[in-house]
Amino acid sequence: MEDGKGTTASSAPPLSAEIVLRHLRQTVIVIDEVGTIVQHMGSSLGVLGYTTDDLMGTNALDHVAPEHYDSMLFAFFGPEDRIVRSKHLPFKVGLLDRHGDTHYADCCGERVCIDGKLLWIVTMMPHQLQSASSHALHAFGAGASSLEVAERVALSLSMQWDDAFEIRSFVLSGHDGNRFTAAVEPGRPVGIGLGAMIASLVDTPAPWNREITDVHAVFPVTELPAGIAQEARDAGFAVADLAVASLGGQPMLAVLSFAIHEHTFVGNINMILRDSIQTIEMTMRRERDDEMLMRAAEQDPLTGLANRSRFAEALEQSVGSTAVLFIGLDDFKQVNDTFGHVVGDAVLVEVARRVSELCRPGDVVTRMGGNEFAILLADVDTEGATHISGLRRERPCGTRRPRHASGQ
Repeated sequence: MEDGKGTTASSAPPLSAEIVLRHLRQTVIVIDEVGTIVQHMGSSLGVLGYTTDDLMGTNALDHVAPEHYDSMLFAFFGPEDRIVRSKHLPFKVGLLDRHGDTHYADCCGERVCIDGKLLWIVTMMPHQLQSASSHALHAFGAGASSLEVAERVALSLSMQWDDAFEIRSFVLSGHDGNRFTAAVEPGRPVGIGLGAMIASLVDTPAPWNREITDVHAVFPVTELPAGIAQEARDAGFAVADLAVASLGGQPMLAVLSFAIHEHTFVGNINMILRDSIQTIEMTMRRERDDEMLMRAAEQDPLTGLANRSRFAEALEQSVGSTAVLFIGLDDFKQVNDTFGHVVGDAVLVEVARRVSELCRPGDVVTRMGGNEFAILLADVDTEGATHISGLRRERPCGTRRPRHASGQ
């Protein structure tokens, strides 16, 4: 029907403020200037185990985790001249449930004056209700590994709101260049059912082990390996979603999610998954760059051997009987003078290769500089070091226990 102005008016009756507040996913409390809760609306913080009757008349600070007590006290309570803001930017606060465990919420408050009384209207949203992409960014900012970020995404996505909407998410990892080799469901131990079946069949022919053409794909569970498909159907799932994070075109991690309805992974869930994958890939690039910097700090750029700094660190950390072999190339200056530095560099690279092939995996082969090399041999005595070096001397250098031994 039209309202006379050419616009169509809704036939639905307006909801009362009480109904709206009662169905808020946020929780709204009103506290007075000494912290007493005088009003409570909303249901999200039901995770704390309190009812409205439990909260009314109690002091808000009694429900704040100890490490956040002083911050909340300073933000909301105290003399008039100490309250410098009437509105707060949202911030994270720890709240205690009825068993004393801490749950986090995003808190935002505004100070009002009603009938001459100063009150705070405080809105709180459970922190876990942030989108998976927000949790991924928090994990990235905290320095989490790419696997930890992916697990945070999967844990945040896994939810059951009602009988018609459920998501269960898994993280696939350990890609060996051809296929994923490991799977885990964050927040749940690997036991029986769907999680155990995915873990046992993750490296078999499956959508995640084919050529990846899109970071985000949805397919029916019937396209999965038979064992996984059966477990998924038994759990009530009809579709699966695969979101893949790659580095340099190589798949590295994936978030595999299951849902009841085929349209679950469109709209906002699609955007959340794509944003989350971008954060995982950003974390992987950071890890790669950190590894390159660490390698540059400990590696000789010409030969790829350990440098003097890495040698000193390994020597300091060594325990037990240790031998150090020093190698110098005789008349190396003549090579450079006669054939040039390009040939001289090639000689050094070849020497590094040959020496490395003769050493054990745990030995630290080092280019000390110029034409000088050193090898740190762990868990050997003089006789062993002499044998490795090929030296045959009447008076080999002795060893010192328990720290370092040297042979030359």
